[in-house]
Amino acid sequence: MKHIFIVNPKSGKKDSTEYIKSFLEKNYSNLDYEVYNTTGVGDATDYVKKLCDNKTDSLTFYACGGDGTLNEVVNGIYGYDNVYITAYPCGSGNDFIKVFGQENYFKDLNNIINGESRTIDILKINDRLCINMCNLGFDGAVANNVTKFKKLPLVSGKGAYNLSLVYTLIFGMKHKCKVHMDDELIYDGNILLSAVGNGLCCGGGYYCLPKADIEDGLIDAVTIKKISRFTFMGMVGKYKKGTYLEDKKYEKILKFRQCKKFVLEAEKEIPYCIDGECSKAKKITISIIKKAINFIVPKQYAVK
Repeated sequence: MKHIFIVNPKSGKKDSTEYIKSFLEKNYSNLDYEVYNTTGVGDATDYVKKLCDNKTDSLTFYACGGDGTLNEVVNGIYGYDNVYITAYPCGSGNDFIKVFGQENYFKDLNNIINGESRTIDILKINDRLCINMCNLGFDGAVANNVTKFKKLPLVSGKGAYNLSLVYTLIFGMKHKCKVHMDDELIYDGNILLSAVGNGLCCGGGYYCLPKADIEDGLIDAVTIKKISRFTFMGMVGKYKKGTYLEDKKYEKILKFRQCKKFVLEAEKEIPYCIDGECSKAKKITISIIKKAINFIVPKQYAVK
């Protein structure tokens, strides 16, 4: 088994490369490992695919960064046998691993190097794979605007998300769309947002899909209709905690369903993000890929 640490040196507030190298040299000198620094968007996917194409042994990839780095590695490993992936969270969001519980277990390299594998689902979104979540409309715009704030000194990942939330609240609150789930039209009109996921949360800890399960073969999807800023401000706290789905005062303004296929068609291009990486499109098609990848977790999470 070879261990490859894919490090995004620009992820988070501090480059973790030297710490990772020092830790491995001190504690795992006998481990067959390699540390690779990514050079830009898409580089992790290209590098991982190259290694998988030429592999002669089993490989474990460590995505050292945030959810964007993890997404790139997932897109590189999918479809290859005897390949494993895990995450060392040193980015600004690190939301996917919250599906297992306390992310601190993943911050100890010993835990993931000596972890155990679980076979989990992923999503296919148009022509890209997703391990955590796709956010469309308001949430997509928030994720896009986070980049304006996370570069500010002393602003954490959560802080950047909260600043972006306020900014987007002022400048963008509706998108005219048709939403289909499992080929059934469930809504046609102006929406605030849709959150479609495999994982639980986004934005550094907003648990917008609290019922999600990475091993149930289902997509969790919620669509919230256009609402006033006043209503939104009253709802956002429960949206963050993941308790809004059970609140009867919001049942008329949202549509929640577990499904195997989700399609959104927008009148105009709508902002969306996949695991924190942002784009725009008029049509987004999302499907589930069951038991798609082998994900290494600390032994505390080895059994569901």
